[in-house]
Amino acid sequence: MTATHSLQAKSQHLQNKSQKTMADGSIRRKAFQNFIRNHGYHANLAQPKTFSEKLLYRKLQQHRWLEQQASLVDKHAVREYIRQTLGEEFLIPQLGYLQDANDFDFERFPPPIILKATHGSGWNLIIRTADEYSLADVRALISAWLGCNYADNFTGEAQYRLVDPGVVVEPLLTDAHGKVPVDYKFHCFDHGKRLIVQTDMDRFGDHSRDFFDEQWQNLDLQLKYNRSEAPASRPDNLPAMLKAARELSQTFDYVRVDLYSFEGKVLFGEITFVPENACGKVSPAQQDQQLGDAWPLQFFTDDERGLTNRWMNRVYALRARLFPG
Repeated sequence: MTATHSLQAKSQHLQNKSQKTMADGSIRRKAFQNFIRNHGYHANLAQPKTFSEKLLYRKLQQHRWLEQQASLVDKHAVREYIRQTLGEEFLIPQLGYLQDANDFDFERFPPPIILKATHGSGWNLIIRTADEYSLADVRALISAWLGCNYADNFTGEAQYRLVDPGVVVEPLLTDAHGKVPVDYKFHCFDHGKRLIVQTDMDRFGDHSRDFFDEQWQNLDLQLKYNRSEAPASRPDNLPAMLKAARELSQTFDYVRVDLYSFEGKVLFGEITFVPENACGKVSPAQQDQQLGDAWPLQFFTDDERGLTNRWMNRVYALRARLFPG
């Protein structure tokens, strides 16, 4: 499939998805089914203990709390929070913010650039040259992004439901070889008391992933992607990155903070509350438990929405067990 056809297919897929809103029951049923399929065991949301169970609990039982975090997952609105918490120097320059696809053109935003939808996860488009895609196809993709609610049409992740749809345009950061820089994702547990660093190499190519402790010791841990043959070297500004991640995680029992190290600077990427939509398999299995132990999950008064929800969770768990497909 050519790049043009791939872009057109993405736009059509988004348009089709935008016509269907997932009901709460469908979200829960699919979440339990995906959990068994990806993790190989049944989630216990009555007493979540593993990292994966706690992520699923957060997704399914903490809708109101997640909705309150909308401004932090919004890739445009979060900039003000970063500006006040860390400083302007931690922000990637923003070339533009779009809420109308017709506002995009190559003269205003000459490549190389990256487009990022503010209201979802993984909705990015790298444009290296002006002739890589037609203007009409790029505008069609932007329009399709703007027409979707990531929570209601895709994953049920409530933190995205109230985000105002938009697209940010940023300069494309690349190294000397033309590749995007290493993505450092800091898993911050217990209000930043413990940090584990995830490195994602070649995210738009041969994607690999490794984990390190704060002393940059490579951990026996895998999440979704294979470990790399040549793990990333320790960044010179690791202490500054750890400090920034801690400052951004002070108010959370768990959060993932994504940062870049680019030309000696620490730059902010995004904040994530439910990595991999609770579907990323953690291996070996004991690491799932150990990461869960590091997360003192905070329970809120509105987590359990009555007896119906507790019983329905059991029903969905049973359905997923009997009908895993």
